[in-house]
Amino acid sequence: MSHVTLRLPLDQYTALVEMVQISDWVITSRDPPDTPEFEIYRKVRNSVLSQLVGSGLEDHFEYSETSNEYYETPDYEENGNYRHFLDTFEEGVFWDELIERLVSRDLEEEVGPEQLSQLSSQDRYEKWSYLRQRYEREFETNGIYRIRLP
Repeated sequence: MSHVTLRLPLDQYTALVEMVQISDWVITSRDPPDTPEFEIYRKVRNSVLSQLVGSGLEDHFEYSETSNEYYETPDYEENGNYRHFLDTFEEGVFWDELIERLVSRDLEEEVGPEQLSQLSSQDRYEKWSYLRQRYEREFETNGIYRIRLP
């Protein structure tokens, strides 16, 4: 098996650790951590984190001899620099997905599923854009406070 060796300045290594944290969250946050497809990513994560000594990041991780893996300390998991990126990403995905699903629902209800598939791309886009702008304005102004179930 071939190997690759990276030599990074400390600031780039720190950025790499944060990137590993972000990708680890994206890859593993919705499935059990022992999912077989994740094994290669766990190995990469541990390879990167195994170089912590001397980086100034040692206090943010703990090594488990039982699992032979590195884990974030609770404080770093909640307050690490990488959290800003995840929080911003998740916030954006939440609003985009919510609006997208509401617009799709409303379009289908307004036009009907069969007629919707027969609309020209231009007409569908115009109706979609109009509804999307309405939801964007609503959520910018009121957040979720006016969303109620009948």
